[in-house]
This record gives sequence, structure tokens and C-alpha cells, in this order.
Amino acid sequence: MSDEKTEKPTEHKLEKAREKGEVAKSQDVAVAASMLGVVIVLDATADSIVERLHMVLRLALDFGNGDLPIYEIFRRMQDMALQLLIAIMPLVIAAAIFAALGLMSHIGLRISMEAVAPKPEKLDPVAGTKKLFSVKSLLTFLMMLTKAVIIGTAVWQVILILLPLIGGSTYQSVAGIGTIAWSALTKMLMIGLVLFIALAPVDFAIQRWLFMKDQRMSKDEIKREYKGQEGDPQLKGQRKQLQREDAQGPPAKKAVATASAVVVNPTHFAVAIRYAANENGLPIVVAKGVDESALMIRKFAEEFGVPVFANPPLARALHKLNTGAAIPAELFEAVAAVLRWVDRLGGTPGDRGTKGGAS
Repeated sequence: MSDEKTEKPTEHKLEKAREKGEVAKSQDVAVAASMLGVVIVLDATADSIVERLHMVLRLALDFGNGDLPIYEIFRRMQDMALQLLIAIMPLVIAAAIFAALGLMSHIGLRISMEAVAPKPEKLDPVAGTKKLFSVKSLLTFLMMLTKAVIIGTAVWQVILILLPLIGGSTYQSVAGIGTIAWSALTKMLMIGLVLFIALAPVDFAIQRWLFMKDQRMSKDEIKREYKGQEGDPQLKGQRKQLQREDAQGPPAKKAVATASAVVVNPTHFAVAIRYAANENGLPIVVAKGVDESALMIRKFAEEFGVPVFANPPLARALHKLNTGAAIPAELFEAVAAVLRWVDRLGGTPGDRGTKGGAS
């Protein structure tokens, strides 16, 4: 059936989808880029973060003599919150910026308010049920399950590696415990980064396939789109014909009517030349054309009785000249031969076309 969506989407439909904010995007690419940003900033600011965490621990563990006034407790809590905020904020900013760059790397920069606008059809329970049991939902669930298993396995292996250190942390100082925790955190981040970098291309390929599947079109949709963009082919052909007639009509017709001769290729090129001794003193090109235009010039020549002379090399050489240009010296001899031939036919070259145009 023509309504079956079996055809690839056209560029026009994909552009319309992009304007609506509908693109093939992979969240794993964004997550991988975000984690990369966090790792880079964490490595650059590690000393500062550790120092601020130590400050927070000192403030939290300094109870004084147990008689701290309430305002002092609140002040310390504010200091602790400020130090944590200063330590974490660069990581949050880096995560956001790198996530945006990760998305832009495969969808480009495009702002669409339609993508976040409320849509009543999203509240339709029937449509929601269909989406719940769609191929896209099934693949998304399987992908999430696969990622959860892979990441969970990797995290468990890291925990097994760190288990002896964690077990011995009870005998460590606060600084030692912090070092162990920091080591565990960095290892978790690096493993997560590697896993998401490996999974991101797979996820993007799946999301791209699902997106192109959703955007598929039927043959009727492609025909309607083509007609909407280009117009009906029959009407378009008629418009082209009118444009050709306008372009090659009265101006070309009048020019050929005053020509002394038309030199042809015999079908691909046609050049009308005019020579009148009392005008320029040199023959000039008054009209020229290729293929359909050449046939039109020949038709006009027959209508006005202008002689048509077949000389392919000369026709090609004359066609390189601009309309209204004088014949160059290297073509004098060849053009003179044509004009002598016209003269032998009877009448003065240039007069024949003029008379034909007046009749």
C-alpha cells in the first residue's frame, strides 16, 4: 500500500524535524562527555578540593568543650556549606558544559522551544500505552539493562579490589581514610568514563536507527512533499516553457530578423550574425543559443528567410562571443566566406533579414 512508511525520509522532512527539536541524540554521549569534564577538572583541582574537604571535616569534628553557642554552630554549618559549594561547583559547571558539548557534537547547535512546549497528545493514555510497548521502548529497556549489568559488574570488581583497603581503614587516621575514599572515587570515575565512552557509539547507532525509522515516509508523502516544494510537474513544465519563450521570444526573434545569416553546428549551436557596412563596419553576433535555444533561432531564421549555414567549428567559435560583440580578426576569413555565400544567394548581406522582419 502507498500509505506504508517504507521510504527513507527526505532532507526536507529531517530539517522540519530538527526545527521541532526532534533529532537522533544519545544520552550516553552526553554522559561520557560530562564524566570526561569532571575527570579533567577533578585532576586539575584535586589539591584544592582535598584541602576544602579537610577543612569541612575539621569544622565538623571540632566540638569544643560541648558548650558551643547556637550561633557558632550555625556559623560553622554555613562555612562547611560554603567550602563544599566551592569544591563542588567547578565539577558541576564542567559536567554541564561538557554534556552540552557532547550533545552538540552529533546534533549541532539548535534551539527549539517546540520541543519543551506542552503537548496535549502526550496525555493520551492510548498513545502512551502504544509507546510503552513499542520497539523503541523495548530496545531502550534492553540497552538500560545491559548498561546496568556492565556497570554493576565493573563497580563490583572495583569494590573487590578496594576491599582490603576498606577493611584496614579502621586503623587509619582521618587523613588516611580520606585518601582511601579519594582513591576509590577516582577509580570509579575512570571506570565509568571508559565504559560510557565504549557504550556511547553503540547507543548513538541505536538512537539514529530508531529516529530514522520513526521518520520514514510513504510514497504518497514524498509525492505530496515534492509537489508542495516544486509544484505540480506538469505546471512546472509549463512554467519552464513560458520562461523559455519569454527569454528567447521577442528579443531573440527581432535579432534574428535583422541577421544576415545563421551559422549552426548543425543542431547544438546556432549563432546569428549581422553585417551592414554602414553600421559597425564589422560583422557582429546578434543572437546565439544552445540545444533548444539553437532550434528556436533556426525556427526564427526559417520564418524570416535568413540563410542557415552549417559550419560546426565556426558555430562553436562564434558561440564563445558575447551577443553584440564584433567578430575577431581570427574569424574574419571564415565569416567572410559565409557572407559571400549569402551574397551569392541574392541581396546585400544584412538587408535580407531586415526585409524579412518587415514583411
